[in-house]
Amino acid sequence: MRRRLKRILIKTPKVVRKSFRINSIQSIITLSFSTITIIAMIMVGIGLYSTFSSNAEKNAASSAQQIMDQATINLENYLETMIEISDLISANMIDTSPDNMQNLDNMLSLTLELREDIVTVAIYTGNGNVMLTNPGHDTDRTYSVLQQDWFNQTIEDPEAYLFQPPHVQRLFEGRRPWVVSMNRGLSVEYLGRDETWAAMVDMNFSVIEELCNRVSLGNRGYIYVVDKDGNIIFHPQQQLIYSGLKEESIDEVIELEQGSFVDDFQGERRITTIKNIQYSDWKMVGVSY
Repeated sequence: MRRRLKRILIKTPKVVRKSFRINSIQSIITLSFSTITIIAMIMVGIGLYSTFSSNAEKNAASSAQQIMDQATINLENYLETMIEISDLISANMIDTSPDNMQNLDNMLSLTLELREDIVTVAIYTGNGNVMLTNPGHDTDRTYSVLQQDWFNQTIEDPEAYLFQPPHVQRLFEGRRPWVVSMNRGLSVEYLGRDETWAAMVDMNFSVIEELCNRVSLGNRGYIYVVDKDGNIIFHPQQQLIYSGLKEESIDEVIELEQGSFVDDFQGERRITTIKNIQYSDWKMVGVSY
């Protein structure tokens, strides 16, 4: 009996060790397979997320492009109206006689009646004298166009259409409307001499503001307009930018060609879409999140 019990006790550790060895191999295989499966699932998940995120950004960029295409057309139509009025003036400046100037004034009066967004049309001689204004309010004698950059640039390059950023018009006494101006040179014959004059068309800034505010790029998206020098034509948070409470990547935008790109700005990923505005050196910029 003792011998049998002794043999059993001797065999038992061997059986346990053999069983443990088998279970350990199975555990390793199971753990390895589980690890490989988890890693594979993580890699597939990362790939799917990356693909989904990329497709979502492409769709958002495409949608922003389509929306901004229409907004660009609307803004270009606005600028085209200003150009058409200046072309009308230029075509009727072949004769600078008093009678012809009166006819031109009458045509401008009719134009302003049909287009309430036009604030003022003015014609200046090369030495800065006011030849014609419509409407004909009393001019501000403290305002000299000879000291204005836009006037000198227009006289120096009369073939170009020069658009000014929004500003307070100071042409008339007691009137300070917020306007966007387009200036162009006029080649005229006056008192037997060939001269270069300047035409100015002022349109109400609220038209641009309304056009831009109608554009929706998602819940937080917005558009703004800048010129080639980085001057803000329109921005929904323009006052915050000027006061230093908000930043915008304007310096980077004016160096880029039109198109869409994704960037991280102040810790947020966003899609920026740039469109060039015909007739001017302006850019419309759309920002969507």
